[in-house]
Amino acid sequence: MTPTTTLVVGGTGTMGTRVVRALAARTDTVVRVPARDPSSKRARALVENTPGDVRTVRGDLDDEQSLESPF
Repeated sequence: MTPTTTLVVGGTGTMGTRVVRALAARTDTVVRVPARDPSSKRARALVENTPGDVRTVRGDLDDEQSLESPF
């Protein structure tokens, strides 16, 4: 089965981190988290401390095209 790719907006925040971790625990889900700066401390910590297929990607809600690239 092909994994589902899920984009979690706000994934580096307190609640968003919990959502990302819950989704990443599923073996059938790939998680992408848009961030203005994917190399920020919070974004790196999220990826490093969450098991599963989690990546931060450059993205901004004010730039629709930037949100299409993770897919």
